[in-house]
Amino acid sequence: MGILRAATLDDAADGGGLLLSSMGEFGSKMFGAGNAFRAQANLTRLFAYPDGRFSYRLTTLYEEEGQVAGLLLCFPGAAMETLSAPLLRQFRQIYSVRELLHMLWLGWPLAFTGQEAARDEFYIAHLAVSFNFRRRGIGQILLDHAEVLARKAGLRRCSLMVDLDNGSARRLYERQGYSVVSTRKLSPGTARKVGTPGQERRVKVLAASSATPP
Repeated sequence: MGILRAATLDDAADGGGLLLSSMGEFGSKMFGAGNAFRAQANLTRLFAYPDGRFSYRLTTLYEEEGQVAGLLLCFPGAAMETLSAPLLRQFRQIYSVRELLHMLWLGWPLAFTGQEAARDEFYIAHLAVSFNFRRRGIGQILLDHAEVLARKAGLRRCSLMVDLDNGSARRLYERQGYSVVSTRKLSPGTARKVGTPGQERRVKVLAASSATPP
């Protein structure tokens, strides 16, 4: 039986790897210029910061057999701007000017494709399950926990983004009651550039509860 626990700074290596896993090819291109090892190293550093939207402080880990098997990084949509503000400082500490310009070039096509999360939503920014622990229901456990956290934050809607070519994740979210509310489909050229054909934004309205889950 696995356990859910809050991530700590000591989990940075596992956290960085699972963050990259949650992003697919886009993560490798954006955070490592196509080099997956460098992307993981950079995401590990971002995970280790106490502030920012990639921080361990926003993360719950699922541990099984003494190993980190899954990651959930989530926060209220209203905190998006505050959590994104430290990124420029963090990126400047990690990347060269040339690398920052490359990231800007990659990210620019995505800058005008719609919001990630509304202020009244609880945003599931990253969800990943380690390869050796897949098909055990861990993704569902993490999504259920996100709903618990959403209710504790006083929110009745959970939202997330999922790549259009990530069929297994899309099926999981469909089973869990996440409905498509918008789709960002990129041109073939842009898709090759950024490593994803586009994304769906999905939202789940949580059922009313008479008591906050423990």
